[in-house]
Formats: sequence, C-alpha cells, structure tokens
Amino acid sequence: LKRPCRLPPNARARASRTVAPQVPLKALVQEKHKHFADVWQDYGWRVRECHGEAEEARRAREGSDRAGRPPRLAEDASADVAVMTWEAANALVDELHASGGAALVRARVACVVVDEVHQLSDASRGAQLESFLCKLVAARRVQVVAMTATASNLEALAGWLGAALYATDFRPTALDYHVATPPLGGPKLFREPARFPAFTWTGG
Repeated sequence: LKRPCRLPPNARARASRTVAPQVPLKALVQEKHKHFADVWQDYGWRVRECHGEAEEARRAREGSDRAGRPPRLAEDASADVAVMTWEAANALVDELHASGGAALVRARVACVVVDEVHQLSDASRGAQLESFLCKLVAARRVQVVAMTATASNLEALAGWLGAALYATDFRPTALDYHVATPPLGGPKLFREPARFPAFTWTGG
C-alpha cells in the first residue's frame, strides 16, 4: 500500500478479481487513488475511488439517468483496484453476500489491504472495521493484508485473522526528534531560545 511494487506487463490479463486497498479517511482514498492510477496506468489496470461522495460525483459526471450510470462496484467486474474507506468496503461485502453469499465474495474480491488496522480499537469507527474483517474471515480464501505500526498484540491479531505474522523494524527514512522550548530567563521574551542537538532515531 505504501510502496506498491511494479508488476509485469501481462499482469492485467491474469487478474480477474478486485484488489481492495482500504484506508480510514476519504482524503487518503483520494490520495491513494491518484497514486495507484499513475503507477498502474501503463499496465491497463482500472482503479476506482470508492466512498460516498466519489460515487455520487461519478454518477453525476457519467450519466444521471439509471440506464446511463456506470455499475456499482459490486457489479463492476472491470475494476482491478478499488481504493475505499472501511464503510464503502463493508457495504461492498454486504451487497456481495446478499447476492451470492460467501462464494460471490471469493469470486469478486482477490485481496484486501487494510492500513492502520490498529484502529479496530477506535471507539467511533472500530466496530465497522471489525465487522468487515469478520465477514472476510467467514468467507475464507480472501487474502487479507493488515498493516500497523503501533499495535502491540500482533500475535493475537494474526491468530484472529488466521494470518502469518511479518514484523520488521525497517524504516525507509530517518526519524529526527527536535525539542522546542520557550525562551529562558523569565521576562526577557526575546532572548535566544535554548538549542539542543538533533537526535536521529535509526532503530525501529
């Protein structure tokens, strides 16, 4: 999701199902949609942006009458990648389940990539993500890639998903810490603030 790989030119011909990267915010959906469309356009991959406002804007742009509207994602077999929010992903799986059960979910969804999966514990939206992942686990044979940089109970999470755990402390860029302090010396408001050397974290 963060560093997409380059795929062989004939990869499009081998892909018959949708890959669904998921991010928690609409702004991130828009950002990733643009990035993935640029990365994979040379291979002929079709990338869709899926959240409520995007769907309404797309339908208004491509046709207002029902006959002229493009298909919903659940009916759109030509979408190779669908970048979506958790709510849009949950709605997609619900619609597929209602139409053809777990078999249709497996037939239409090849892989789901969930970024920031530690937000399962979020009080406002975590239940939405948990419900979605439970449906995927129940459907079986849908690949789930869950990513987090902050969760501590990784073994338990992997066990719940029935997944293999891959952990790394690799950081592609150095992380610098800077400390900003108020001017020292009380009433001398314009005194030069204290300066501390930058500390560069090179661990995980």
